[in-house]
Amino acid sequence: DLHDYKLDIKSLVGEKLEIEGLVRFFADNVMLSESASDFDAIFVEITKVNRDQRKDIFQKCDGLGCRAVVQGIEGTVLFQDGIIADNILVE
Repeated sequence: DLHDYKLDIKSLVGEKLEIEGLVRFFADNVMLSESASDFDAIFVEITKVNRDQRKDIFQKCDGLGCRAVVQGIEGTVLFQDGIIADNILVE
Protein backbone atom coordinates (compact mmCIF):
# COMPACT_ATOMS: atom_id res chain seq x y z
CA ASP A 1 0.00 0.00 0.00
CA LEU A 2 0.99 3.66 -0.24
CA HIS A 3 2.06 3.87 3.42
CA ASP A 4 4.47 0.95 2.98
CA TYR A 5 5.79 2.52 -0.23
CA LYS A 6 6.53 5.80 1.56
CA LEU A 7 8.30 3.97 4.41
CA ASP A 8 10.39 1.77 2.08
CA ILE A 9 10.90 4.21 -0.81
CA LYS A 10 14.73 4.23 -0.73
CA SER A 11 14.96 0.43 -0.92
CA LEU A 12 12.52 0.16 -3.84
CA VAL A 13 14.54 1.94 -6.57
CA GLY A 14 13.98 0.10 -9.85
CA GLU A 15 11.40 -2.27 -8.32
CA LYS A 16 8.07 -3.01 -10.01
CA LEU A 17 5.13 -1.63 -8.02
CA GLU A 18 1.35 -1.72 -7.97
CA ILE A 19 -0.21 0.85 -5.65
CA GLU A 20 -3.80 2.05 -5.27
CA GLY A 21 -4.67 5.60 -4.24
CA LEU A 22 -6.14 8.94 -5.21
CA VAL A 23 -4.78 10.27 -8.52
CA ARG A 24 -4.72 14.04 -9.22
CA PHE A 25 -3.15 16.05 -12.07
CA PHE A 26 0.03 18.10 -11.77
CA ALA A 27 1.47 19.48 -15.04
CA ASP A 28 2.46 16.51 -17.25
CA ASN A 29 2.44 14.16 -14.27
CA VAL A 30 -0.05 13.02 -11.69
CA MET A 31 0.15 12.86 -7.93
CA LEU A 32 -0.74 9.74 -5.97
CA SER A 33 -2.00 10.15 -2.40
CA GLU A 34 -4.12 8.38 0.19
CA SER A 35 -6.84 11.05 0.16
CA ALA A 36 -7.58 14.63 -0.90
CA SER A 37 -6.26 15.83 2.50
CA ASP A 38 -2.95 13.94 2.14
CA PHE A 39 -0.28 16.56 1.45
CA ASP A 40 2.54 14.00 1.21
CA ALA A 41 1.70 12.91 -2.34
CA ILE A 42 3.99 10.90 -4.60
CA PHE A 43 4.67 12.21 -8.11
CA VAL A 44 3.91 9.78 -10.94
CA GLU A 45 5.34 10.17 -14.45
CA ILE A 46 2.76 9.16 -17.07
CA THR A 47 4.73 9.50 -20.34
CA LYS A 48 4.84 5.69 -20.77
CA VAL A 49 1.13 5.23 -20.07
CA ASN A 50 -0.81 4.55 -23.27
CA ARG A 51 -3.02 7.22 -24.81
CA ASP A 52 -6.34 5.57 -23.89
CA GLN A 53 -5.39 5.31 -20.22
CA ARG A 54 -4.16 8.93 -20.14
CA LYS A 55 -7.46 10.03 -21.73
CA ASP A 56 -9.36 8.02 -19.10
CA ILE A 57 -7.38 9.81 -16.37
CA PHE A 58 -8.03 13.25 -17.86
CA GLN A 59 -11.77 12.59 -18.22
CA LYS A 60 -12.48 10.76 -14.95
CA CYS A 61 -9.96 12.30 -12.54
CA ASP A 62 -10.78 15.97 -13.12
CA GLY A 63 -11.17 18.23 -10.09
CA LEU A 64 -10.68 16.35 -6.81
CA GLY A 65 -9.14 13.31 -8.48
CA CYS A 66 -10.20 9.67 -8.62
CA ARG A 67 -9.22 6.29 -7.22
CA ALA A 68 -6.83 4.33 -9.43
CA VAL A 69 -4.21 1.60 -9.41
CA VAL A 70 -0.75 2.72 -10.54
CA GLN A 71 1.60 0.10 -12.00
CA GLY A 72 5.22 0.96 -12.73
CA ILE A 73 8.68 1.20 -11.23
CA GLU A 74 10.16 3.34 -8.47
CA GLY A 75 12.39 6.03 -9.94
CA THR A 76 13.11 9.75 -10.12
CA VAL A 77 10.20 12.04 -11.03
CA LEU A 78 10.61 15.83 -10.91
CA PHE A 79 14.00 15.42 -9.13
CA GLN A 80 12.58 13.28 -6.30
CA ASP A 81 11.54 9.69 -5.58
CA GLY A 82 8.37 8.76 -7.42
CA ILE A 83 6.77 6.22 -9.73
CA ILE A 84 7.37 5.89 -13.46
CA ALA A 85 4.02 4.42 -14.50
CA ASP A 86 3.44 1.81 -17.18
CA ASN A 87 -0.30 1.62 -16.48
CA ILE A 88 -2.86 3.58 -14.51
CA LEU A 89 -6.15 1.76 -14.10
CA VAL A 90 -8.94 4.14 -13.11
CA GLU A 91 -11.55 2.54 -10.85
